[in-house]
Amino acid sequence: MTVNVHSNSFYVEFDVERDMLVVRHPNHQEFKTPFIEIRRETLNEMTFKQASEFIGERLILLMPSLKAMYQDYLWTEDGEPPRKV
Repeated sequence: MTVNVHSNSFYVEFDVERDMLVVRHPNHQEFKTPFIEIRRETLNEMTFKQASEFIGERLILLMPSLKAMYQDYLWTEDGEPPRKV
């Protein structure tokens, strides 16, 4: 059986008790392990821009629709769109 963990929606929260950002599959009862956990210590080391890029990139890569939309950008070193020939 193949399980597709990618989804176009996710459950995102800042877990105050664990002091970390947590991203879970929308069916987190079945997928008990979160996809992303970022501790406050890690976030504190980042600027706002770095954190927003880091978190945003991970969400884009987990969502098939967004990943397809930005697929051409994923194959370039600098994140810029590839040159049209």
